[in-house]
Amino acid sequence: MVGHPANITYYTVYVDGTWHGEIKANAQSDQNGYQYYLSDLKPGVSYEIFVRAIAGQKIPEGNTVYCLCESRLSNTLPVTCAAPPTSPHIYIEGMTPEGMILIKRTFNHNNRNSKDGALYFYKMKRLLD
Repeated sequence: MVGHPANITYYTVYVDGTWHGEIKANAQSDQNGYQYYLSDLKPGVSYEIFVRAIAGQKIPEGNTVYCLCESRLSNTLPVTCAAPPTSPHIYIEGMTPEGMILIKRTFNHNNRNSKDGALYFYKMKRLLD
């Protein structure tokens, strides 16, 4: 790429050691930073992300073949995709003409199958018209 520092043509992105995609190098991103979206990550799973810079041309011209030169792998960036929040379990304990009693059960966030947590009782009064 003409005018690009170190003649970097593009960057390759790896997820858990497997090629995931590439980003073409350009002067604007050199100034403002590069962005690459990983939209296929699973919630709660940890991944190792790293990048490699590639210099040279991918396409040969005429009788000249250009070599691609790869950098060493970047430092590994550990990424964990956040899991969506879980809603509490809400039960109707009883209903009367005056209103209802609700029970909300919370869970131990480290072990959702655990019986640890709390019970909350709410007495809701009916509003008269």
